[in-house]
Parts: sequence; structure tokens; C-alpha cells
Amino acid sequence: MIAIKGLSKAYGSVDTSLLIVLKNIALNIDAGEFVAIMGPSGSGKSTLLNIIGALDTFDAGSYHFNRQSIPELDSDELAELRLNNIGFVFQSFNLISQLSARANVELPMLYTRIKRATRQAAADNQLTLLGLGERLEHKPSELSGGQQQRVAIARALANDPALIIADEPTGSLDTETGIEIMKLFQSLNQQGKTIVMVTHEEDVAAYASRIVRMRDGKIVKDES
Repeated sequence: MIAIKGLSKAYGSVDTSLLIVLKNIALNIDAGEFVAIMGPSGSGKSTLLNIIGALDTFDAGSYHFNRQSIPELDSDELAELRLNNIGFVFQSFNLISQLSARANVELPMLYTRIKRATRQAAADNQLTLLGLGERLEHKPSELSGGQQQRVAIARALANDPALIIADEPTGSLDTETGIEIMKLFQSLNQQGKTIVMVTHEEDVAAYASRIVRMRDGKIVKDES
């Protein structure tokens, strides 16, 4: 699914101060894998995750997603790829505070040709499967942190993506709720979803089937 070779990225310019954040990264991820990317602050893990999610560009190397060369896609094609293939889950949930749980989950489907009634039914079903069937009309401020993250996961699943990108998905949660969310990710992976997750917590990374460790912009260890 993901084939990265010789990938490098820097911020700034030679004339100012060039900050190299990724150095000659090589990484292959097969469909159905659950991969955790770990490393200290500044190791480049979040930048790599953003590139995998087609949210950021790079300066050298290659990245193919399902055999498509990402740099060759224009902005519309990239948006289409993200919409149909990638679901995003963030540490801060990134929910729209004025919208209900149902409306938040509907958001990715607004950019498709799915009719409103079908969108609502799909959102209701996804939220019910995640244990929020009685919270459909609740706004984020009326939900616990764990419930908000479940809404965010339901939104990520709205268009049935093959890949789920998760950036510190338990970072804003207490330990018990974090365990619940990680068990949910494990279940999704067992159902066939490919998951790539950034975390700095060893106990969270242990839920993955593979851990990629980074330091100073390089992959220093890749282990099952």
C-alpha cells in the first residue's frame, strides 16, 4: 500500500537556516498492517505521518500509495485520494464544536454524491457501532474525551477508507479511556483496516503489530 524510498524533507533554505527533518527514509507498509511510529520530539515522526497522509510535501525521494506516485498528483487529485482512501484521527479530536456527533461524522460524506438521508443513516450506524447510539445529537462539549475520540474515529471511517492515520490518538485521554480506544483500533485492524499511528507511549505502541523507531530524521529500528 505504502512504498517510500529515499525520502527527505527540509524546512527553510540554504540562505537562511536549513532544518532537515527527514533524511533518506525508506519504508514499506502492506495493506492490513498496524504500524506505530515512535521517536523523541523532533525526530520527524509527525512530519512523516503527514507525508503518508498526503498532507505535506517532500523534497527528494519517492512515495507511492497503492502504486500511485503522490508527487505526480495535482491538488484536486490529492484531495480525492484523501477523501476516498484515508481517514484521519488526531490527538485534539478536531471536531466542529457547533455540530452534533452525527453531523461531525457526516462531514466527509458531504463531498461525495451520497444523499442526505443515506449520509445520516451511515453516520448513525457508525456511531452506534462505536457505542454512541444514544449520543447522536450531542455536541462535542456534551461528550467525554473518550466519546469525542470515538466520534472522530467514526468520522475517519465515514467513507470506508483503506488507511487510517492516527496522530497521538490517546494523548488527550486518561489511561483507562486510552486502553478502550486502542482496543478499538485493534478491532478495526482485525477487520482489515491498515493503521499507521504516531505515539510516544510504549504501552500504546504495543497494540501495533510493528514499531518503527525514529531519531534525528532517520529510521533507526523497524521491528515486529
